[in-house]
Amino acid sequence: MEKTLNSFLYCIYLMEVKLHYLSNHINPAWLLLYVPFIKKKWERKNQDPVKELNKLYTDKVSGFSIWIAEGILMGVIFLILISSVFLISRIFNFVENVSMFHFIICVSLSMFICYLYVFKNDKYLDYFEQFEKWPKKRKRKYIILSFFTVLATIAYFFLSMMCC
Repeated sequence: MEKTLNSFLYCIYLMEVKLHYLSNHINPAWLLLYVPFIKKKWERKNQDPVKELNKLYTDKVSGFSIWIAEGILMGVIFLILISSVFLISRIFNFVENVSMFHFIICVSLSMFICYLYVFKNDKYLDYFEQFEKWPKKRKRKYIILSFFTVLATIAYFFLSMMCC
């Protein structure tokens, strides 16, 4: 389970990084870097603004892309748990309406699962080193599987709400 969750996180992270690089090409905010005042400011610091902003997004320890990937991982686990609660409660007529207590339990459980198997002692960084050695074809396969897992989880959530 630990390797599966970490490979899922890695694939979501790769998708987010690719999406970031794609958005760099169509983002009009990048035109601000060509304003002479801003350009001179970056030149005085001897820094490349594109590299600095890409580092801000793609850093594996504290970048925006890893934050988004972590949120998606926790969200997918939460949706699987809450959808299962919806489905079980409707099939067996346990509870007519799922209470806030169920949501809190599912959120806590998803956070605990992610912490235990992925985030504790930065385990995901060790797995990322292993996964970076994968051939391109294998990465592509797992990225597609991860994408469809997210879609299937969302579909499962909506189906569990409409069930019975």
